[in-house]
Amino acid sequence: RANKAYTDECIAFGWEPPVPRTEFDVLPIVIEDPIAGTTKMFELPKEYHKVTMISHPKYPKFAKLGLRWCVVPTVTNFTMKIGGLDYPCNPFNGWFMETEITRDLLEPGRMDKMEAIAKAIGVDSSDEDDFWRERVAIETNKAVIHSFRKDGHSIVDHVTAQGQFLAHDMREKREGRECPAQWSWVVPAF
Repeated sequence: RANKAYTDECIAFGWEPPVPRTEFDVLPIVIEDPIAGTTKMFELPKEYHKVTMISHPKYPKFAKLGLRWCVVPTVTNFTMKIGGLDYPCNPFNGWFMETEITRDLLEPGRMDKMEAIAKAIGVDSSDEDDFWRERVAIETNKAVIHSFRKDGHSIVDHVTAQGQFLAHDMREKREGRECPAQWSWVVPAF
């Protein structure tokens, strides 16, 4: 859902999605040059589509949902500014924190898999007093960590990431520097 508009733009530009289509199709890279007035599209070769299938160590039905996630987060729509110059085509990558993937899988504006996962792990989604959403989020976090580590891919859990950031923040403060952060990324909702 979050990438539907971009997907539609790619199709209008000439991209042919795979058959059959899935929610996990790898979209092409589109580079726009507003000065030259040109736009070019590049498809990533299939051998570079690194994904991990999401499974849970205790709930076999989780794997039957067919959920998967790309292994390396790649961001291509940021502009880097150095020395007064803008570098608009500056792709970079990093590694995932499990809560990022969990939010993408569960939230209504994104993949919206909360109910499907609840059913797969036997959680009653009709009982609002049972904190069913929190239980689904915790089990999805476990599934994501389990899957990435099982496949040998790098990932960090939110508690470790918070500790790493706080240690970094304390080092910076001891040196008299502030360490600005977007707290919604440093301290996730779960």
